[in-house]
Amino acid sequence: MDFAVLGTVRVNGPGGRVRLSGRQRAVVSAFLLHPNTTISKDRLVAALWDSPPRSARANAATYVHQVRRALAGTGLKLRTEGSGYCSEVPPGQLDLLAFGGAVRRARLERARGDLEAAERGYAAAVALWRGRPAEDVPLGSELAPRIAELEERFAVARSEWIDVRLDLGHADLVAELRGLAAAHPLRERLWEQLMVALCRDGRRDEALTAFLRARALLVAELGIEPGPELRRLHAAILDGDDPALLPAPHPSTNLPARQPAPCPSAILPAPHPSAILPATQPAPCPLPVVRASLCQLPPDTADFVGRADELRAALSLLRGPRDRPGPPVAVVSGLPGVGKTAFAVRLAHLLRSDYRDGQLFVRLDGLRSGARDPGELLGGLLRSLGFDGGLLPGPVEDRARLLRQHLADRSVLVVLDGARDEAQLRHLLPGTPRCAVLVTSRSPLPALEGAVRIVLGPPGEDDARLLLERVAGRDRVRSAPRAAAEIVRACGGLPLAVRAAGARLAVRPAWPLREFAARLAGRGLDELAAGGLSVRAAFAASYRTLPAPAARAFRLLGLAGPDGVTVRSASALLGVTELEADAALETLAAHGLLTSTQADGAREPRYLLHRLLREYAGERAEAEEPVATRQEAVARHVRACLREIGTAERGHPTGRATRAAGERGQSSGVRRTTGTSSQPASLAARRASPGEAASATAEPPATATHGPAAGSGTASAASSAGLDGGGVLSALHLRQTSHWATMSGPSTVSSGTDPPTVSSTAVETASNTAASPAAHAPARRPYALNATTGQSDSIRQSPSPIRAGLGP
Repeated sequence: MDFAVLGTVRVNGPGGRVRLSGRQRAVVSAFLLHPNTTISKDRLVAALWDSPPRSARANAATYVHQVRRALAGTGLKLRTEGSGYCSEVPPGQLDLLAFGGAVRRARLERARGDLEAAERGYAAAVALWRGRPAEDVPLGSELAPRIAELEERFAVARSEWIDVRLDLGHADLVAELRGLAAAHPLRERLWEQLMVALCRDGRRDEALTAFLRARALLVAELGIEPGPELRRLHAAILDGDDPALLPAPHPSTNLPARQPAPCPSAILPAPHPSAILPATQPAPCPLPVVRASLCQLPPDTADFVGRADELRAALSLLRGPRDRPGPPVAVVSGLPGVGKTAFAVRLAHLLRSDYRDGQLFVRLDGLRSGARDPGELLGGLLRSLGFDGGLLPGPVEDRARLLRQHLADRSVLVVLDGARDEAQLRHLLPGTPRCAVLVTSRSPLPALEGAVRIVLGPPGEDDARLLLERVAGRDRVRSAPRAAAEIVRACGGLPLAVRAAGARLAVRPAWPLREFAARLAGRGLDELAAGGLSVRAAFAASYRTLPAPAARAFRLLGLAGPDGVTVRSASALLGVTELEADAALETLAAHGLLTSTQADGAREPRYLLHRLLREYAGERAEAEEPVATRQEAVARHVRACLREIGTAERGHPTGRATRAAGERGQSSGVRRTTGTSSQPASLAARRASPGEAASATAEPPATATHGPAAGSGTASAASSAGLDGGGVLSALHLRQTSHWATMSGPSTVSSGTDPPTVSSTAVETASNTAASPAAHAPARRPYALNATTGQSDSIRQSPSPIRAGLGP
């Protein structure tokens, strides 16, 4: 034949084999799989590409033109018809057409009773198959259903051929049928034919064993008993009936020429009268089924530390009573790098003895490819459970139903790692209470019905230090406790960061911990990468999934302080309404990038960024936001905090007393002093956030005092008002420094107002510095702000951006 597609694609012309490029062979394959049929241009494009380029239609037309030229003089003709192309192939020149014709003739001979002629016809048809259709040509998924249809027709034809050979008394079928049953264990018809062949070969015991194996597979894989025909055959063999008396397959299996072939399991022999069970006779007693336990869990983490309380709570849930209405579902959530997967794997290994029928583990995030489709995930699960991938149903609902059916009444733990949202999970959940589900996600998945949520935060300092010891070496870490503590604090206790830091140290055993701690303080995320571990990469994976408003909010939150924001202060920082700010904060919390477990003095939720996330957000702000945008955001933030402080201070007793003392000091003269012991201290510039950098200042040469510790009332009022750290620090220092600036020469502060009005120049200068890249440069000395007095306990002498705006 000149053209062959049942296996590797072959194209012959008058001069021998026609050589075609890869894409040209794909075009030819598409037409050979649909001979004498019109294929639209769009369908041809889909057959060639799963992700077609923009010029796909033009490219396809070019390939068709090239194929026409290459096949000139052969029997294959391609002509344009309407909006597509029609192929014309003579019946005797394509193996696919020859196969269909041979099967039709064999069925006709079989219907006439000429089994010898039918056997020859089937043999000729089956011999045309050399493998999977077009197996050596990359084709789009558009052609997958067509290829599956042809393979099913081949399976039916081969089954009919075996029936004919059994009727003819061929005795050489056992080995062939064993191989087919092993390759397609869920096709009952193959097991029936094998049992008949074994009986006719005098191997009745093996025939009964084959039935037991078939039943065990059907119950274990599909949760169903064998069909009526297989049970009748089994009963006939038990009764001692001669299988040679079984009639030929029912005439209804002789298919018309153009009718699609039925599923092989539908082609069943008519039962022998002696094999029909009486109406009152019970079905055969259920037989024991041997089930192999399947464990897909990754290895447990050898250096896992801490989480004792969380593990205890999760074990209590997942080991709960089995009379529960449905499977327990535990959702483990937390920010990127907090150790959700390691926790889930440790928990799953502890539960192995409780779920003896198996532990399944599926990664839902696809690592680099993003969130995976539920249909793809179900296909992988079912194949891992032993299902033939070629026989799986296409619709997601059907695959989910098959999974639930298989897991019904079994004790199986399903671990779903890296869930994106609730919709991705619902088709993967088993339906019976003996199973359990353990999910990890950066979101708490609040809409997942019946789930118990376990939120993981960074572990305590002791556990983080223990993890560092296990990765970098216990003696080495314990020999430098202060440097180890600085490393743990710089990592914010985040397990991924601590592990990356430990890996860096493990690679260089002679590297002093104090030097690495200094580098970590100066370079932050740049130092937290080793091998396949990268804190920045983990953050970036979450950042890329954010919608645009939430991504902008995340970037600008990197300019706020370490104590987080409320909806009000975030609204000012972002320059949007409070409703829009609230929506953005909620989205960030749902993606695991913000935590909201605290309320401020005004009982408003406070949203916090982990220190490393705040650093990453600052990087993204510097890379994606113009300098002017950053300056405007910080200026809005500081002005809003000043307004809130003034409002809260007027109603706060300490604030009123401090303000009165200040007014008396202004009327009677102010004592100018130097030093820092009793004065409202200026705030050190540091890298933790631009909001703090905006408030950073060196100690002024002369500072005014106003009775009690100046600023204590303002700080208390700010706390009552529920203001966030960066804005409060900037606003507090502007409030306090305004009194000093009024007394010290040219001033940019307007006196005589309550609260004092800080000029736009001061705010602008502070915001310019806060929004600059230098504001994110890590500093070596942290500061601590006294919550009562608003004063700094540790000062780093550096130029003051705020004083630069307020004047000398």
